[in-house]
Amino acid sequence: MYSSAPVVRTHILERRSSSGGLASLLGIVVIFCLPFVHLGRSEFASVSFALFALVGGYLALVRFSYLARALIGPVGIAAAAAILFSIFRQDDPLFLTNLRELASIALLATLASSSSEVDEKCVRAFTLVSIGVAALAAVQTMDALFIHSGKFFIPGNYYNLDYGTLSAELYERYGSFSRPSATFSEPSSLGAFGLCVCFVAGVLKLRKLLLVGVTITILSASLSSLACLPIIILSFYGRLNKIQRLMVGVACVLGMSLLAARLSTVVSGEDASTMQRLYFPFRVLVEHWNILGLDQQRALMYASSLGAEKNIFDNFLLGKALLSGLYVIFVFGAFFRLFGWKFFILFCAFCMINGSPLYYDRFVMLSAVVFVVGRKVLPERHQGRAVRVATC
Repeated sequence: MYSSAPVVRTHILERRSSSGGLASLLGIVVIFCLPFVHLGRSEFASVSFALFALVGGYLALVRFSYLARALIGPVGIAAAAAILFSIFRQDDPLFLTNLRELASIALLATLASSSSEVDEKCVRAFTLVSIGVAALAAVQTMDALFIHSGKFFIPGNYYNLDYGTLSAELYERYGSFSRPSATFSEPSSLGAFGLCVCFVAGVLKLRKLLLVGVTITILSASLSSLACLPIIILSFYGRLNKIQRLMVGVACVLGMSLLAARLSTVVSGEDASTMQRLYFPFRVLVEHWNILGLDQQRALMYASSLGAEKNIFDNFLLGKALLSGLYVIFVFGAFFRLFGWKFFILFCAFCMINGSPLYYDRFVMLSAVVFVVGRKVLPERHQGRAVRVATC
């Protein structure tokens, strides 16, 4: 009767080791596919949806017990709130979108809680991808400034997502590429990736990688990313030595100069992107906010009366508050309760950038971060409950 215990323990360790190796392989696949996340023919025939389905299927099959626990608690409360708001609003068009966003939060929480501390193979893969993206962005910047050939940009018809600022469309409109986007569909996505690199570098104390992330964010010239960059860096600032603080400070000064240049166009009203994503939705929110949210067509009508010409819902926080009302508190509360304030800062930064932080493409970015740093995205009170999974 005593010989069975070691056998059972051996099987458990073997199962954990094999699942840990599978998680590491999946993480490497996600990381190397991350730069091409916007390629595809449609919403579902795309790299982003394929990776979302791959990660979701893996967690449902291999980590089902963790997924079930993630669906109980903050996510479950938010889902109940979504159902109640849908009932009160009667035929809520955002109901399925709200559930998909909560599913993304649950999958990220499952991935983090079932991960080991740090996967070294994923760290190396993420570093290589970051350097490659930074190099391509630098080449595109040189081309945009001096050569004007456009040969280093991916044609717009290869992308399945269009946030309104596709580099190829800008080229056709203005005759040159003004901002780099690397392999992503538009510059703000490049800025979002740069913030991810800065976050990973801060968590793992990889100071050289931090400079790569700062460089990517600066090259993107994304107003939202540049505004969020100092906040993310300052959350890890105490871990840098004096020389590295000076280097990062110089980089931030360069970034702030670009930010100031864009702010001047905002103040003069020439920056249409910022007006659409910040000014108009904020005005509508202040003047017409409803606890249950506004109908999308009515919100657009209010915005058009103020001078808006296009979609005003690209800013996730303002758009969600406009269309879903008080429900936005449950979404942000669930994310903060599950992940704590540092990962929440990155999530909030994504909310200020074009698109939803819980859509397929941004989910892939956030899941790549989790694959690299593991349980370190969780609050410190939860990191001690580590799953001893071998990274082989």
